[in-house]
Amino acid sequence: MKKLKETFNKDINELFKKYFPKIISIYLLINIAYILFGSILFTFENITKEMFSEGYIFLLAFNIMMIVTIIITKQYRKSITHVFMILIIILGIISFKYAYNQKYALYGYEGRYEGLLTICYYITILFLSSFSEKKYRKIIVSAIVITGCIHAVYAIHEYWTEKTVFNVDGDIKIWNKGFTSNPNFFGTYMLLSLSCSIGLFIDETKKIIRLLFLIPIIILTIGLIISETMSCIVGFCAVMLFVIIYCLFSKKIKEIIVLVFIAALVLGILSISEKTNIVKDIIKTKDETVQMSNGNVDGYYGTGRIYVWKRAIKLVPKYWLHGIGIDNFYFINNGKPIKRLGYYVIINYDKAHNEYLQILITEGLFCLISYLLLYGIIVIKELIYIFKEKEVFLILPVLGYLIQAFFNISVIEVAPIFFIILGLGIRYKDKKERK
Repeated sequence: MKKLKETFNKDINELFKKYFPKIISIYLLINIAYILFGSILFTFENITKEMFSEGYIFLLAFNIMMIVTIIITKQYRKSITHVFMILIIILGIISFKYAYNQKYALYGYEGRYEGLLTICYYITILFLSSFSEKKYRKIIVSAIVITGCIHAVYAIHEYWTEKTVFNVDGDIKIWNKGFTSNPNFFGTYMLLSLSCSIGLFIDETKKIIRLLFLIPIIILTIGLIISETMSCIVGFCAVMLFVIIYCLFSKKIKEIIVLVFIAALVLGILSISEKTNIVKDIIKTKDETVQMSNGNVDGYYGTGRIYVWKRAIKLVPKYWLHGIGIDNFYFINNGKPIKRLGYYVIINYDKAHNEYLQILITEGLFCLISYLLLYGIIVIKELIYIFKEKEVFLILPVLGYLIQAFFNISVIEVAPIFFIILGLGIRYKDKKERK
């Protein structure tokens, strides 16, 4: 009986081992599809954003079951990154325990819903995506590009029909947000998707497929520019700088010419149309940077980011150990009058508009260090890998996201996509790279 049981367990393990890569990849695709369709449903008010966020709790349960299965069937592979993933969750639990408002620390602040449960979903999906085999990674990333194009096409429709308009600083601006709740979040999705498509274009060796990748590159470039999100434009410039260095090193001059031409052409056409203020925003950002370098800092620089950063930094000494609580930033940011458009108004922020500062204030210094070490290890290993294997499609979106995160916030419509891509870039030493 004992021998029969051992034989049965061995057969189950072998069977799971055979289909394990496909199961993981299909499951990741299901998560990507959920993010897209959930975003569409709450955009058209078929569901609330809270209901959309609750779906992540349901997926978290599946993630845990998948992780347990990986361990039981001996598919687990060691990585130093897993140590920091565990630390992030443990420190998140501590932050929850000492939170100002434990309900919001668990489920997230109203309208944001990035509480402990959501963070656990992010980390577990990051862990699972790291076990995807090499041959399935491009399929998963291509699926992300497709979802980005769907967002972009809808936003372009908004743009040309001028479906929704609002007034900012006296300028008429179209609210291009795709299937997200804000143009900044839409811009981040565009940056991730565009960086993925550029990477796939550079890595592809077949000419016909490479030409096909130009279609999403053009669509997503339009989407990025009409989002008018300066943080993402900065992130994109950093991505393009890296692409130029890589292509020069790899002697891929034609790729540089094509990508720069597309970016310049799209920017030129949209600027001539006079419907986008991106050129104005770039000039304004440059002027503000010059003023700040001269010591003249206005609180409303960076659309109020300087104001909220200054207030948040003052709170660091008080909350540096375990933070105020996950997604509890609103409770320590009691607004004070600030001059805006000639009037004094009180602005209350529920996020620090800087992901790193947000983690520091809400979850503490050690949690921030854990995130930074996690990101750093993955990026460094990926940088070593790409010049050896000539593959950049996973590093570009990670670099772009981490740079824009300095000026932007994490949201449930976009963050899971980043963590899936981040996980795909994790390399293991204990076994050869799976083909």
